[in-house]
Amino acid sequence: MAGLSAELTERRASSPVFDGHWSAVSDWNEASRYDMIDVFEATAMRNAMVDEEQGVFGWLQERW
Repeated sequence: MAGLSAELTERRASSPVFDGHWSAVSDWNEASRYDMIDVFEATAMRNAMVDEEQGVFGWLQERW
């Protein structure tokens, strides 16, 4: 919807770390916030978002 599919595909292909981070958070949706997850999954999701060099949130912020 945002027109980032090509950039996302390229980034995931060029960075295994980013690809892993994306995989950790990409299944999340609004209903997921009510799911019970363990501390390890929660930590992985948080780290995937906030990693300063390879984080999903930083990648998204660069495109706002």
